[in-house]
Amino acid sequence: MTFSPLHRPEVPTDVVAEWLRFRASVAYDPMTEKGAGLYRKGWASWLKFLHATEDEAGQAVPWYAAQGSDVLRFLQSGLRNRKAGVPVSEITRRRYFRMLERIYDYALHQGWVNSNPALQIHEKERPPSETYQGAVLMTELWHAALALLPSERDKSNLGVRNRALLLCLFHLGLMPQEVRALTIEDVLRKTDDSAGRHGRVTALQLDGPGPNQRRRLAAPLELADALEVWCEVRSAYRGARDNNILFCSSHGRQMTSENLLFLCRGLLLRAAAATGLPPPPRLGPQIVRNTSIVMWLNSGVAPAEVVSRAGLKDIKALLHLREAVHESVRSSISKQADDQSWRSMNL
Repeated sequence: MTFSPLHRPEVPTDVVAEWLRFRASVAYDPMTEKGAGLYRKGWASWLKFLHATEDEAGQAVPWYAAQGSDVLRFLQSGLRNRKAGVPVSEITRRRYFRMLERIYDYALHQGWVNSNPALQIHEKERPPSETYQGAVLMTELWHAALALLPSERDKSNLGVRNRALLLCLFHLGLMPQEVRALTIEDVLRKTDDSAGRHGRVTALQLDGPGPNQRRRLAAPLELADALEVWCEVRSAYRGARDNNILFCSSHGRQMTSENLLFLCRGLLLRAAAATGLPPPPRLGPQIVRNTSIVMWLNSGVAPAEVVSRAGLKDIKALLHLREAVHESVRSSISKQADDQSWRSMNL
């Protein structure tokens, strides 16, 4: 874009207004009004800082003449926590940095400035990323593990239970504590007739304590079949009639976290041996859940839908997995998480 200062907004606050109008036109990632209000406040804080900053001629620095050094000083000393005496967090600095980076990137594209001052800061001096890495399985290990599940022809109580339990992890990406806490009543069936007789398994009902942890997940055919068989043979387990735990131990009690870890660990180690690949960095049920989430995202499921399906609190809960997803998905997650952070903070 050609540098055209004559076309830049005369009123500095119009810059963020123009950017917000542009954001409103982005169908896949629209800006809410509440989020827009927080961006306006953030831009106003930046303008206030520049007004108090003098250039070489002793004049206030206009927004279009800001340099990387101005952005750095703003992030280091120009921000103030709303609570007196409390230092500004690195997360807050990162959010302001992202705001300036985005708005100036738009201004650069419009030709209003000749450079983006936020990007003039050396990478090492920028606020650190808010993300943490989550372990996922290699695709070959994922498919090898599925192939090594107890066969549907295995009619032993333990084999039938383990097949149904592990398919819950692989197909539905359940939290470890969720799969352990499932009850017989959580297995939903289709009503066959007006008499109310129940037929085939159709879904699982999850009722965790969090707002997004209460959800109903449809059971794919393979999982529905496995649950059907397990529910038929479960009564053969010693003590199973004395409780309603779905995947009870051989003594009829709820499986421990150690039991579940041992089961997943054995499967993943066998998968590694079968493929000749090194064992994954984690060997418990959480890495299976992480991989399920990444596969949903990479297959085109919207991040908001993945959050709902996985029972997560919000989009930010996906950040630790973003390095494992496709670039386009990663960008969408980052933008939505940043916007959510702005909505949740008090500027």
